[in-house]
Amino acid sequence: MIISASEVQDVINNLSCGKSPGLDRISSEHLKFAGYKLSILVVLFVSSVFMRGFLPQALLVSVIVPIIKYRNKNIGDKNNYRPICLSNIFVKLLNY
Repeated sequence: MIISASEVQDVINNLSCGKSPGLDRISSEHLKFAGYKLSILVVLFVSSVFMRGFLPQALLVSVIVPIIKYRNKNIGDKNNYRPICLSNIFVKLLNY
């Protein structure tokens, strides 16, 4: 599988802005405004992940945050929450 820097840059440009970062504290805005040179480094990383079939354990850790569904209802009710999973930005890139 050959991945080009322009393909990676397209994926980076399609990431949603204004989302909370994962444990790495890197948001999509960091990648979007970093420039084309970063895309080349990301290509090397993604290519090595696909070639070796190995993803570092640190990238697999996510944070689950409960978000209130309805503020006017009982906030003590467990059914009034929905989970949000905050993943590492590089895992989001690999999912595309």
